[in-house]
Amino acid sequence: MHRPRLAQSISLVAVMTLALAILPAPAAAQNTIQVGCPGAGATTLPNAVANANTSGVPDVITLTPGCRYDLSSTLTILPDGGTLVEIDGHGATIDGGGAVRPFTVSPGARLTLRQVTVAHGGPAANDAGGIYNNRGTLRLVNSNVMHSIGRNGAGIVNRGGTVELVNSNVRYCDATGTGGGIFNNGGRATLVISDSSTISDNTAAVTAGGIANDGGSVTVTASRLSDNNSESGVGGMFNRDGPATFDDSTVSDNRGRRGGFVNLGDLRIANGSILTDNHSVESGGAIYNDSSLTITDSVVTDNDSEEAGGGISTTTNFTLTKSRVADNSAPSGGGIFVDGAFHDGGVATVQIASSIVAHNQAANPRTGTGTFRGGGIFMIDARVTATNSTRIAHNVAFGDGGGIFDGSTDPNIGVTLRLTDTTVSSNRAAGFQGGGITSFGPALIRSSTISDNEAAVGGGVANWSGLELNGSTVADNYASGTGGGIFTGVDMTGISSTISDNTAEESGGGIFNHGDVFLRRFRFTDN
Repeated sequence: MHRPRLAQSISLVAVMTLALAILPAPAAAQNTIQVGCPGAGATTLPNAVANANTSGVPDVITLTPGCRYDLSSTLTILPDGGTLVEIDGHGATIDGGGAVRPFTVSPGARLTLRQVTVAHGGPAANDAGGIYNNRGTLRLVNSNVMHSIGRNGAGIVNRGGTVELVNSNVRYCDATGTGGGIFNNGGRATLVISDSSTISDNTAAVTAGGIANDGGSVTVTASRLSDNNSESGVGGMFNRDGPATFDDSTVSDNRGRRGGFVNLGDLRIANGSILTDNHSVESGGAIYNDSSLTITDSVVTDNDSEEAGGGISTTTNFTLTKSRVADNSAPSGGGIFVDGAFHDGGVATVQIASSIVAHNQAANPRTGTGTFRGGGIFMIDARVTATNSTRIAHNVAFGDGGGIFDGSTDPNIGVTLRLTDTTVSSNRAAGFQGGGITSFGPALIRSSTISDNEAAVGGGVANWSGLELNGSTVADNYASGTGGGIFTGVDMTGISSTISDNTAEESGGGIFNHGDVFLRRFRFTDN
């Protein structure tokens, strides 16, 4: 008779134990410290930080709106068991007076700055003028780092830790070395920039006016990298040995020896990003790539270089997908410049799909010098493939190759230019040859259209190393000399193509050929 009662008691204890187990744990204690304006309160900002460093619980230091806190020494955040220190500034300014670095975040420490302006950090001889994150975690929310000076990373140095900027700005910082705005350094260094953050108006004497990434990772989303400058290096960002991703972001008006980017790592630009109005003295107005570059669903426009690659200059692997390269200018490769000879492998590989290369110019109005070849694309020692409804249109070269100039002459490369389902139209070579294409390497054109291009020789195509034309149309091109549609200096082969409505003022309205021709099922009309 007693056994059921014992079972019921045991069951009741079990239920109570389970209920206690699933109850939420009591909230951790939080230490809140109010800091008045300097001279107006008993607690100073350095005292508040010292208190937070030893409290053993998360801390919130609340500053007084509109106040400026001048520092005579650096505020060092200690790990304190990994607890968070948050400074809520309500618009207050923490000022280093040009002689003091305002913050150092120690290894394992965590600091969040919310609605705080960190200003006038220094001195110029030290790294990290504004904030030094040394293997800790730093988060800026609705905050600014401004008007700071330093050797490397005048605004922020992140050495092996994590830095996150949310709707925050790093502006008007000046480095005597590298990374005017931010220097992200080390294999574990992680930099995340998001939510309308801005890295702008920073300078660096050596390289990377905006951001220098050396071995870490960088992710930029819905933010801006603009108006940065480096006379000896790249204005916008230097990326070495690390992944860098720009999503839905703008890179604009950066100036320097190189313009927007120098990439020696893995650079990915995607999802509506815009690279515009960047300027470089040397090659690569928007991007100079010597490693791995991928551009997807983005725009590269209105950039220029005084040397080559007004939009993009690459020595190695580059993929362009569903993107537009337009209205850029340089003496060689107004839109894109590809030169594999500068890379260890000796051959650059470029894949272009579902993209537009348009309204670019091989010209240099600043100096009037240059080869003026490849209004849209200049390539040498390279393999370039264009597919999937790519359009190369309305480009101008004041020399050869209005749309594309291929200067590859190494027979070991094989076919250097491959066009499939691509349109090359309305390009002009104002100098001599190849209104649409000038090719010194073997070219293979399949299921493509070459139309409405113009040059003195080879209105559509001028080829000097073998041309194969399959299932394609060459129409409405014009040459003031010979070869309205095509000029070939060697053999030409093809099948099932149309040559129509082309004009040459001298000879070869459709095709002018110096070699052997092997054509099957070709249609020639109204040339």
